[in-house]
Amino acid sequence: MVTAEFNFHPIGQGSFYSGLIYEYKSPHHYFNCVYDCGVKGGSSRLNEEIESYKNSYRREKLDVLFLSHLDDDHVNGVVQLLTGIRCSKVYLPYLTPIQRLYVAIRSDAEGNDDNNYLGFIGSPHDYLLQQGNIDEIIYVGENSERSFNGIEEITNPTGNTTTVYDNLEVIPERDFSADMSQISIGAGNKVKFKKGNGRISFRQVWEFYFYHKQASMDKVHQLVDKINELYGMTVTEQLSEVDLIRILNNTNQLNKLRGEFKKVFGDINRAGLLIQHKPINYKRAELFKNYQVAPFFHHFSPLYRRFSRQSFKIQNPTNEHKWGVTLLTGDIGLNQIDDSTYINKNKESVRVFQIPHHGSNTGWDANYLEHLNHNGLTSAIINFGYSNTHGHPTYKVLSDLEERNFEICFCNQFEGFNYEFVIDPKK
Repeated sequence: MVTAEFNFHPIGQGSFYSGLIYEYKSPHHYFNCVYDCGVKGGSSRLNEEIESYKNSYRREKLDVLFLSHLDDDHVNGVVQLLTGIRCSKVYLPYLTPIQRLYVAIRSDAEGNDDNNYLGFIGSPHDYLLQQGNIDEIIYVGENSERSFNGIEEITNPTGNTTTVYDNLEVIPERDFSADMSQISIGAGNKVKFKKGNGRISFRQVWEFYFYHKQASMDKVHQLVDKINELYGMTVTEQLSEVDLIRILNNTNQLNKLRGEFKKVFGDINRAGLLIQHKPINYKRAELFKNYQVAPFFHHFSPLYRRFSRQSFKIQNPTNEHKWGVTLLTGDIGLNQIDDSTYINKNKESVRVFQIPHHGSNTGWDANYLEHLNHNGLTSAIINFGYSNTHGHPTYKVLSDLEERNFEICFCNQFEGFNYEFVIDPKK
């Protein structure tokens, strides 16, 4: 028997998602994972949730930390999360230095002045390795999606079935571009680069599929021109990590650069690492959902459907290899993932769907919802914070979900959402 518990933690305008998969064998096997850990504004709720998380699970180690993207409100809790525990693997999207500069000045334009965050953007792997006990950091490149025929079980060639194994293709060092070889300096053998064209497996009972779609860089030349003007530098689109750190460390000029950023770019699609996960190789499965509601009423929208604490189950799916899919989107727009054959093959099997970008209109595509809410059983989770200044979630997103009969569930400072699978695996 296998149980898998997943939790959208109630933290506010950000994202903190955790999972524990527990296989009842002798010896018992555990798999712990986290997808994003950060919040915008007050961090007290996030701090409480992190400490509660670290104190409540069977945590010899965190097996996998996924970072969907590098925005502050998805990563600024990572140091606290990693303090005092061991983390086996960190997966995060690979961004070139110029792409990371995009992220840094966009986040700064939204009011972030955290020097620690800018240190993270300068060199994510160096920053993480200094902060925590991490075995391996894997940068996931942009997708070159390959064909998946049937289940294509992932076999761990080492025979060590208690560890996580992925079938992502390693990018050989000889194939590194100049910026990729540069970012690997000093990291030893703890940093790897892999293509975003596969998945990872836990003991052939659960799989996690990656999809990394990078944001548009159409106006990068305008950004480069402004850097050279403000900093007196001569850089190109092939920005080095050394020059990136130099730019980030000059606070006065960075403030001017962030002011110009909004004029040129406005609101753009985010790069992101989308994760789709699901049970595999089982005879029977049940799903229990639990809406965590604060003990007092607070009104948000006429489209807000108030749920009480409840559970229900679904069992014996007709297509056992697809049923029970969770789709975690971070801030990646729905208009950025429609070309993923593998994800689209599983759309009708999604039971838990994280709405992108806190319910923003940016990157929203209502057409993508077609066939996603199969039989009206899909829960749409919206991570946002009350009193946020962006108007998240927007009326359009809520009305589109309501029109298609999704189970809308808010996740904020007061409310969370957790769910549990009980799996009878094949022998």
